[in-house]
Amino acid sequence: LLAVAVIPLYYNALVLSPTTNCEQLKNDKDNKRYGDVPQQEEFRKQQQLPPNNKEEIIKDFFTYRQEQQGKNISHQQYETAIIDSHENALTTTLQSTSPIQQRNVQFLNFSWDYYPQNDNTHLVNHRDAFSASWWSTRQRFLQYDQVESMTPSPEGASFEVFMLNILDNRIQMTQDWLDLSVEHMSKWWKMVTSGLQIDKVTQVAAYQRILEIFRNYVHSPERYQFRLQGYPLTDRRLQVFQETLVVIAYMPNNVNVGGKVNEPISKSMTVWALAATIMSLIQSGLGRIVVSGRLLSDELWVQEAFQIVNSITKDWNRDYYNTQLQFCQTANAATGDFYTPYNIPKAALKQLRRVFMGNATAAKEQCWLNDNKNWNYIHLTEPDMMLVTRPSSVNALSQALRNDKVLSPHRLQPVPHASDFGNLFEKLDSSAKYNAVPSIPPFRHVISINNYTSWSCCDQGNFRPWSVFGECGNAWWTCGFYIMRQEEGSLNDQTIIENVTVHQAHQRLLVYPLVRLTQ
Repeated sequence: LLAVAVIPLYYNALVLSPTTNCEQLKNDKDNKRYGDVPQQEEFRKQQQLPPNNKEEIIKDFFTYRQEQQGKNISHQQYETAIIDSHENALTTTLQSTSPIQQRNVQFLNFSWDYYPQNDNTHLVNHRDAFSASWWSTRQRFLQYDQVESMTPSPEGASFEVFMLNILDNRIQMTQDWLDLSVEHMSKWWKMVTSGLQIDKVTQVAAYQRILEIFRNYVHSPERYQFRLQGYPLTDRRLQVFQETLVVIAYMPNNVNVGGKVNEPISKSMTVWALAATIMSLIQSGLGRIVVSGRLLSDELWVQEAFQIVNSITKDWNRDYYNTQLQFCQTANAATGDFYTPYNIPKAALKQLRRVFMGNATAAKEQCWLNDNKNWNYIHLTEPDMMLVTRPSSVNALSQALRNDKVLSPHRLQPVPHASDFGNLFEKLDSSAKYNAVPSIPPFRHVISINNYTSWSCCDQGNFRPWSVFGECGNAWWTCGFYIMRQEEGSLNDQTIIENVTVHQAHQRLLVYPLVRLTQ
């Protein structure tokens, strides 16, 4: 089980609920729900609270929300009530759900506007769509001629594809984040193991726990059960998945321990993160996975990940599993830029495009295609991103691709939480403050959900809670960590802010239910 708490990368407003789908949640106000963020903005306006009164906004909002639902429970009782209702809802859900029953997947609309003002419409822009991953038809991919230019931005491999298809309104994202998203892991483990306020012994122990989390995910029987809950390979409803060629833009990790690169830990983190990424793709029934690196020597660690995956899947029913694994070298990835000398995602796509267009050697064609020119769909991802979807979403995703849409997964960002690390960060000392959100109220509970079943995590449209909290100069979910570090003057000796509590530092997390995906 991948036991990590996740939140949205771009601070989108989300509502979590054990309902069938997002439309049901919207139409049935009696459904249990966690994290109705738009109500918070409404509350702030009604109470005419000043923007700097953030502590009181959070404290009073919990009571306000419960009163709106006719429960009138206090702020102190809120935590217990939400967990109790969650446990009851989870039991009901697991008893009543059939994963193979296909879902009615809703999609969000696309907009040019960065921050649309109408909170009642479900719009996304190309910034929302970015997850360093996309899924399109081969014909749509072949139109991406900008890939021939090795610009220094790896993100261009996504943004350029979005801009190419934006006028045709082809970009689609699911309204329910659990229908199609990715968990991006490297930002998470780098925050957990940051050496600024963490001693070497604790840092190594944290890496060992992270590796244990990856191993548990890779070896979990749930990987095979997921595949068996889906369609067999010969079922035409799985055809789009089977005709998909996945490109993993491979970049090995350099892990620093005590200020120096640690080769054994670097290797283990790279291999097991890649193995977890591959298993998340295999369980969904995708046809071929090509891991593409800049150097031929990159294949050494990649093959170790392949060996792990092959040892786990060797006894799987071949009526349900035949995913091909291959390492292929990228095209020339040099950008000529001092700060970003190589662009691996674009170089990998550049080589694949040349193969499809007949501008490559027979050996390269064999490496990428394996005597099969019927790879009609392309899926780009990275070696530290696990695919999150459902067997019950196959039909809707397949139909969108058949309709020549470009699917962009949401990007779930794991948050370091003390409960994921045993007693490593349990005490409220410097390590807990700086490297993990401690297991204290109101951050104690993380809602564990079976993301294969009928739980929904619904995008609430255009609302972004910047008006409540404002920006902090860093990625929003890291604000609390950096605020705590600045308190001690650790980032910059000249930067000292007022003493703050952990609660105050991580207040941006309070508007979201912390979620742990258990499958």
